[in-house]
This record gives sequence, C-alpha cells and structure tokens, in this order.
Amino acid sequence: MCAAVLEPALRALSAAHGITIRLPKRKTKMNGISHRMMTGLLVAVLLVATSTPAAAIVFKLAPAAQIAASGDAVSLDLVVSGLGDVSSPALGDFDVEVGYDPLALSFTNYSLGLLLGDESLGEAIDFSLGDQGFSVNLGEVSLLFPSELQALQPDNFVLARLDFNVLSLLPGSSTALSLAVNAAGDEFGQPLAVDGVHGAVIRNAVIATPEPPMLLLVGTAFAGVGFARRRAPT
Repeated sequence: MCAAVLEPALRALSAAHGITIRLPKRKTKMNGISHRMMTGLLVAVLLVATSTPAAAIVFKLAPAAQIAASGDAVSLDLVVSGLGDVSSPALGDFDVEVGYDPLALSFTNYSLGLLLGDESLGEAIDFSLGDQGFSVNLGEVSLLFPSELQALQPDNFVLARLDFNVLSLLPGSSTALSLAVNAAGDEFGQPLAVDGVHGAVIRNAVIATPEPPMLLLVGTAFAGVGFARRRAPT
C-alpha cells in the first residue's frame, strides 16, 4: 500500500479512535526494522482497527430461575456464549452491570474466572466497581496475546460468579436480577456485537399454610357449631 493511500487512511483512523499513528519516513530504521516492515505493521493495525465487529455473542445469568427463601444464600454465574471454539472471536474485555432489589437481596461477594487470564499472574486486570447498593459492576480486561486467548477460550464459559443472601422473599413471591452490558471487546480490542442479554429470577415457591394452632382453633370452632346444632330444641 503506497504512502499516498496509507497516510489519509491513518489520519482517518487516528481521528476516529483518538490516537496518533504516523507513517515512518522512508529512510527511518528502528532496531533493524525496515521502512517496509514498519509500513506492513501499520497496514495490519489499520485493517484490524477498521474491520467490522466480530460475531454476535450472548451474556446471561445462570441459572435463569432458582428457588430460595428468606435467609438462604444463592449464587449466580455470569456466562458468555457465541464465541469461537478455541478460535476467533475470543473475549478480550467486558464491563457489565447486574441489577438487584436491595430489599430482597444482599450482595456478598464476586469472583472472576480465569479464561481472560489469571489476575494474580498479571495476565488480566480486574476493574470491577463492585456493589453499588442496587447493582453490581463487573469488569475485566485481558493482557494476553490474541492467539493465547483464542487457544484458551471455548465458545461459552463462566466469566464470574456472584453471591447473594436472600433478605426477604415472601412465600409465592419472586425477585428479578437484570443484566446490562456496558462494553465487550474481542481479542484485538475491537467491539463485539452483543446479540442477547438475559437476567435471572429467584422465587420462593413455598405456599403459605395455616399454622397447627390455627388449624386446631378452626377445627374446635367447627366442632362447637356441630355440637350446638345437635343440642338445639326442635
């Protein structure tokens, strides 16, 4: 690609992404890298940065529905699907929001998976904001090379686990958890098209029944009515 074509394209790319990319001068040589090699590298960057978004993916909370009562501890997995199976596209970063009712649930903890890299080894950065009182923000960016992410990730996997305590959930009632995706990028840092987002529901399926003393009281009342009827004069 000649400089006359490449330079305007790089200027447009710089303006679109807020970055500065300059074509090296023809006689420039850095650490043995020739002008032709530098130009080829910039062309590759240009092609990646201007490519169309990768395949659509789905984020969801799992299980979609579960049974719990007041005082129970519950866990939900943040799952991503629709990626390449140990191939492109892979997930390189994400930022999501999990909404919940603070009158029904209390957030206790979250843990990130390892398929964007091990944070303890410097392979990923956890930039989650955590609990916001009515929502939980989770975010992570991978520092692995694209080829490493592709080799590491299947087409669907667990990104994180969230733990809650059930504060108040009356028998027969339910509470919903919402999910919103703020951002998702592939292994090259390009945006992924999110095709679906699915939250979850926690239900208390126990049906309220009268307490034994109440049953005894009701039974005694009916017995008294029957006895009174038998003794009534005709």
